[in-house]
Amino acid sequence: MLVKTIHRWVGTGAMVFVAYLVATGSIIAVNEFANPAVFGAGGGQGGPVRTEAQRAGDRPIPSPRDLDRMAATALRAAADLLPDAQLTGAEIRLYERDGKTLADVTLGSGQHAERITVDALSGARVRGAAEAQAAVRLNTLLQRFHSGAIGGLAGKLLILATGLSLLTLCVTGIWLYLDMARRRWAMGRREVFWG
Repeated sequence: MLVKTIHRWVGTGAMVFVAYLVATGSIIAVNEFANPAVFGAGGGQGGPVRTEAQRAGDRPIPSPRDLDRMAATALRAAADLLPDAQLTGAEIRLYERDGKTLADVTLGSGQHAERITVDALSGARVRGAAEAQAAVRLNTLLQRFHSGAIGGLAGKLLILATGLSLLTLCVTGIWLYLDMARRRWAMGRREVFWG
């Protein structure tokens, strides 16, 4: 039967890539659930959904002068805390968390970039932020593997083909089950599941 042949060939060819997708997806899920402070209680990049009351407690955006002062404090603190960082570039991301104004400062670029989180007002290093950043970096890397983006266009096409093979396996599996059920019912065996 042609459907059975297609099912077997697609299943045999796809099983390595399906295992790869399952493994990377499972590791992403474990990483997200193990780091609820970073990814939210339910995992995922979006983080926790904020209630209306939480949004009402947000402070207005600081003035440009205050932003400049916070950026300068953060950059100075990062340069002091990371004396070996190459200053080929700098990036500062200011945000508020748990009532504190924080800054993620990245010094350098590419594989030589070093990142640190500091209090934007005092310049003090924020403990625990490195672990959170490591979890985000791991997640980003795993998602690049999981989506095939790490392999460029060829990697993405391979993942697309794997997804299409799963769809093919589902359709041909249902087809085979219905065909076997039809033949069993014709013989008077009316069980939905059989062993």
